[in-house]
Amino acid sequence: MNDVCIHCGICTASCPSGWYTPLVTRRVVGGEVNTMEDVWACVTCYQCEERCPREIKVVERIIEIRNELVREGKIFESHREAALKLIESGRIVPWNEKSGELREELGLPRKREKCAEEVKTLLKLTGFESLIGGG
Repeated sequence: MNDVCIHCGICTASCPSGWYTPLVTRRVVGGEVNTMEDVWACVTCYQCEERCPREIKVVERIIEIRNELVREGKIFESHREAALKLIESGRIVPWNEKSGELREELGLPRKREKCAEEVKTLLKLTGFESLIGGG
């Protein structure tokens, strides 16, 4: 299909984030980003892409814009804090005893330390910390 937006508005009408935030998907696809909130409001549900009559890769474009914002140092402090937790522990949500109990009830190991260590290694190898301004 052609990747030129015809401004039909289906992406914007399909966007659940747009119902509650300033996100106007059609504008983002056209390169019009007024605030960081415009692109960080997207929850990457892909409803816009599924409905686009031109099959435009809307979410891909939003992710490209996000990546560029991060490279420019434009990142929400809450995102930076979550990223730093991930670098430090290999997880964003901290492990706790209740989580361990629930995992055991499901027949899973109490902790996933190997996975957390693998995440930390990947982040180190990719230079993620310097990208988000943590070091």
